[in-house]
Amino acid sequence: HWEVLGFQSGDPRTDLNRSGGVLNVVQLFFMFAHYYDLFKAAYRLSQDHDQQFPLACVSINITRMVLDCLLSGRLSELCNSNDKGVLDTACHVHSGGLYHFYYRWRTQKRTIRDTELTFNEIRELMMHNPAQLVEGIVQGVVDLRTKSDASRLEFTDLDFGGSRSMQPAAEESSMPDRLRNYLDSSAEQPSKEPA
Repeated sequence: HWEVLGFQSGDPRTDLNRSGGVLNVVQLFFMFAHYYDLFKAAYRLSQDHDQQFPLACVSINITRMVLDCLLSGRLSELCNSNDKGVLDTACHVHSGGLYHFYYRWRTQKRTIRDTELTFNEIRELMMHNPAQLVEGIVQGVVDLRTKSDASRLEFTDLDFGGSRSMQPAAEESSMPDRLRNYLDSSAEQPSKEPA
């Protein structure tokens, strides 16, 4: 079951201890806890027949990038602007990096051959504009909410050629036509009583 999550073997310790140690788990769990729907979408894409990728290993690579940027001072400005501290900032940058990986993978139909290209894009953003990664995941949340917001959907009455000569005036009732027609047709049908 560890391989399904994207680890290279049945024992995740080998991957986790390669670099980052427990921070790998913290950052992966941070994205799961704070950006569940985006994490779920990334996991589902990682299981896709054509676009599969090892999610846990990708996350571990991004954790390594975060550590490198943190130690080189590239995240200092972002850390200093965050009231919640260094760990929170590092976790948000990691989540932004993992989201960027997922977004590019999904929108550009990338495959395992494009892994290094995608890592290079994330590394470049992390080194020169880490705030853009954080802004990217925030925008991803907004886009996901907008996409799944039922209030943006529009419904229309469908007319399948039937006549509507007996329509009441619009001000008489606020009941939708389809519901009114259904209720009218139900009332006209004789009810079947059990014998």
